[in-house]
Amino acid sequence: MLIGFFRIGIVVILVNLLTSCGWFSDQSKDYLQAQSAPNLTVPKQLSNSKVKDTYPIPRGNLWQSNQPISIYPPGSSLEKQAKAKQAQQPVNRYQMGVGPDGEAALLVLEPFNQVWALLPSALTEHNHYVINQSIASSGIIDFHADKTAYRLNVIRYTLQQTVLILQTANGGFVEETQAKEILSQINYGLIDAAK
Repeated sequence: MLIGFFRIGIVVILVNLLTSCGWFSDQSKDYLQAQSAPNLTVPKQLSNSKVKDTYPIPRGNLWQSNQPISIYPPGSSLEKQAKAKQAQQPVNRYQMGVGPDGEAALLVLEPFNQVWALLPSALTEHNHYVINQSIASSGIIDFHADKTAYRLNVIRYTLQQTVLILQTANGGFVEETQAKEILSQINYGLIDAAK
């Protein structure tokens, strides 16, 4: 065992001596002899549109939880009474929020397929004209509102929740107050269409 420590000590000393004596060449100034490479060019067929993350990290809470915080001890009669009272109140199935890039968004507490089926009727109810309804897997509806073209992104948020994000026809941001106004109109259209 003593011989093993001795061997390790000799190896450590030799490595230190070899590196300090210059047996390994000094490469700290090699960059001074480097040659310039040609400039990188982007092919013309590639888009210069905004690059988005595949899995963006949301900024804060997108929507507040529908579950109120209980101040009563779990299982107590007061908690049971509060839950019974809450069950009698109607659930707000539509909530305005903020999308992953900070744009106005509408959270619908309904499955994607149900929302997708109601959207054409919801858009036409409020004088919006559906231009092109793509297949549900892409989740995009292009329409006109007030003589302006928009794109509605319909996103499956969870199995029972769908998010609607309004963009310009070319995928840009819509001014927040206008986006909220149009999403509110779509919200009312969805409520009417669901009746």
